[in-house]
Amino acid sequence: MFATHPLQISGLLQGRLWLARVPAKIPTLVQVRWVQPVVPGRRYRIGLQYVI
Repeated sequence: MFATHPLQISGLLQGRLWLARVPAKIPTLVQVRWVQPVVPGRRYRIGLQYVI
């Protein structure tokens, strides 16, 4: 995921999972595992892990 601001490591976020040929979005919980600046101070690449 990319963001314009860093997120807290181990923080939890609500996400939605889209599956092919399924009209509904599945609510999920994800945890921030790592944050890496792409353009210092302007963009961040963020690694997430599904919790539920």
